[in-house]
Amino acid sequence: MARDGQRRQAFAVGQARLEAGDGLLAFTDGVTDARGASGLYGEERLLALLGEGAAPAAALLDAIESAVLAHADGWEQADDITLLAVRRE
Repeated sequence: MARDGQRRQAFAVGQARLEAGDGLLAFTDGVTDARGASGLYGEERLLALLGEGAAPAAALLDAIESAVLAHADGWEQADDITLLAVRRE
């Protein structure tokens, strides 16, 4: 427990080599927890979007951001929506 009373999680450090065409997507729970009229955006929607094919990292970020914002449709969000994507050419 940290001094501020919040639990801290330990994460293992690892490494991986991205081969040509491989990508990496990191996101905060604000992406999957984004609320809209039909509920949370959720992992299923995100995975479906990722399953549409390999795109350059910038295009992938744009597509996810557009999809999440369209889902939220102006609803106020309680968490940050943060994304990081890389793709090796």
